[in-house]
Amino acid sequence: RITELPESIECLTNLQFLGLRYCNWLHNLPNGIGKLQYLRYLDLRGTNLHQVLPSLVNLKQLSTLHGFVVNRKSKREDDPTGWPLEDLKSLDALRSLQILRLERVSDPLRVQEAMLETKSHLKELELCCSNDDRQSEVQEEDAKTLKDVFDCLSPPHCLKSLKIVSYYGKVFPDWLPNLSNLQHLVLTDCKFCEHLPNLGQLTELKFLTITACSKLVTIKQEQTGTGQAFPRLEQLHLRDMPNLESWIGFSSADMPSLVKFRLENCPKLCNLPSGIKNSKVLTSMQLHRMDSLQIIEDLPVLKELVIQACNELQKISNIPLLEVLIVLGCSRLKDVTEVHLSHVRIVDRDIRE
Repeated sequence: RITELPESIECLTNLQFLGLRYCNWLHNLPNGIGKLQYLRYLDLRGTNLHQVLPSLVNLKQLSTLHGFVVNRKSKREDDPTGWPLEDLKSLDALRSLQILRLERVSDPLRVQEAMLETKSHLKELELCCSNDDRQSEVQEEDAKTLKDVFDCLSPPHCLKSLKIVSYYGKVFPDWLPNLSNLQHLVLTDCKFCEHLPNLGQLTELKFLTITACSKLVTIKQEQTGTGQAFPRLEQLHLRDMPNLESWIGFSSADMPSLVKFRLENCPKLCNLPSGIKNSKVLTSMQLHRMDSLQIIEDLPVLKELVIQACNELQKISNIPLLEVLIVLGCSRLKDVTEVHLSHVRIVDRDIRE
């Protein structure tokens, strides 16, 4: 149990890595950390800092910074519970950055001072808010302010991985569909967003996870003249979206590279995207609590299918290369036809083959 670090840490002049993840009893940091000019890695994830003291502006070689808690003021001494967002301006070597409590920033001009768009080495970025007090609704003004703040963050186009957590704006930031080199995208607990931007135009995107976006009704692909939507997407995971109903604007040529597809707890979604039927590489699909889905069919290369608690599912058909089928708690399933199985596990269901 680490409860404090000594000021003498500044004597470790060649220290490059400092990991303080989930140090639950550590609430303060010594000023000496700000003098470790060769520090490259500082990880504070899961550590509940009550008073952040050291300045980070001189850590010019810092390439990984996780657990950067934002304060409410532009000067550290005015609010020692976090760092001024402006402190990021001088950290040009950053490759991986996690920013917490972004809802504390009310002035978009402060965000511009962080100058994220100039950080040419930044590859991984995680942007987090805390919206525990916004369980059911958000004020229009608060949502607009946060949208403006996020718009001003404007990450560089070299970014390859982005995670947005507990964002409570009603519209995603404008720059999101323009990150041309993005390969990994996670959107989680963005519970007030009603629409997704045109993510299909992210031509380098390989991994997409969207969870707990409870107001999202449709996933829409707008035709932009750039060809297929999600041309390199390999893994797609959607979870805990109680109002998601449909896919709009997708064609049979979209998602040609999809290998793994997972849907969980999307009870109103009644169909699968049309492009997966023509996929030459989709080999694994998992469906949990898809209460409106009635038929799964025409998946030419699928090898593994796991289905659990899909209460309206009635038929599985024309999956000729299927090797593994696991069915749990699908009480209406009657027919499994045109499949050739090497492994099957069906629980509590009398079906006809």
